[in-house]
Amino acid sequence: MARLQGGPLSQCLDSYLDQLATLGYARFTGRLHLRIVADLNDWMHEMGVSIQDLDQAAIERYLRYRHRKRPARHDDFPALRRLLALVRSQLPADPPKPSFVESIVSQYERYLKEERGLANATIDDHSYSVRQFLVSRYGSGQIDFLKLQAAEVIGFVQNQAERVSTVRTKHVIDGLRSFFRYLLSRGELSTDLAACVPAIAQWPLAGIPRFLTAEQVRTVLRTARQDTRDGRRNYAILLTLARLGLRAGEIVNLRLDDIDWDSGLVTVGGKGAHRTQLPLPTDVGQAIAVYIQRGRPQCSDRHVFLPNRAPIAGPLRVSSVSAIAAKAIARAGVESQHHGAHVFRHSLATHMLNQGASLAEIGELLRHRLQKTTAIYAKVDLRSLRALALPWPGGAR
Repeated sequence: MARLQGGPLSQCLDSYLDQLATLGYARFTGRLHLRIVADLNDWMHEMGVSIQDLDQAAIERYLRYRHRKRPARHDDFPALRRLLALVRSQLPADPPKPSFVESIVSQYERYLKEERGLANATIDDHSYSVRQFLVSRYGSGQIDFLKLQAAEVIGFVQNQAERVSTVRTKHVIDGLRSFFRYLLSRGELSTDLAACVPAIAQWPLAGIPRFLTAEQVRTVLRTARQDTRDGRRNYAILLTLARLGLRAGEIVNLRLDDIDWDSGLVTVGGKGAHRTQLPLPTDVGQAIAVYIQRGRPQCSDRHVFLPNRAPIAGPLRVSSVSAIAAKAIARAGVESQHHGAHVFRHSLATHMLNQGASLAEIGELLRHRLQKTTAIYAKVDLRSLRALALPWPGGAR
């Protein structure tokens, strides 16, 4: 600390300390990071490098100098990379001029958010598809939508259909149609190119819900570890998936303020801006409480489920939740072709159906906005389907 009070980096000291605390670094690791920053501060003072001159090249020069004197540590570069980002954020600089593509995508995202009120995930999905199309068609050059031809749009969609899954191709189609309607409303298109975006064959309710049996779910929960920080977090996530049928994204977005411990309720943010209150089962609340008290990192982030290792720059990723579920199923020795977080949602609905719940009750718990979304579970309601089965001609009587 005394070495950092003077020298080029002294003005960043308080902000760097705040950053270490916010990212959830342990005291020992924080000391190591602070020591390398102090060493860099001494080197900059000795070499006459000002804070304005600190860039990637200067960091690499310093590390070569440092590693000649002491062994390299795996977190030397990450620690200084965060410092460099902090320094750049505090120095006045002219923002880089966005490319033509990024400028258009940024305006489109603002329209989706402010005028259409779409969820952030949908906005990200649409903008990703539009960015891919614009880059493939125009590259980094200027863009003239009035010269855009239907054949170019069709060719792009056909190329995507050959490279990605059917579901992903449908997302591309939805994004392009939305974008072309947006351009038409702004007068940047003379014809409605949304009508020329080809459709893709995807029949609703064509599949069968992927699910685990009630016994398999119990086996997964019973074999889940609870004696480590990761184990307590993962068990709370698995139990929440199994009892409430939340989506992986809803697990990720769950915040401490969403849990009303006194009333035993949890507020779940679903698709779009929809928020629903659900009863918090006792065992789920108990598992989350144990994790918060004995596993959750101490930091300023208000999300319930966090990475257990610094830097803690936000909640878990959706892919991390699915990976936790898949590993738990494999560890339990459950033989199933279906893995990931969503299988617990289907399993809950199927188990409720077998216990006599109606499709309307299942749709209410799973927060389906359309009845046809819940109708797919009728395919696994074997008790009701037996009453509809006709006798096989010539079969046993």
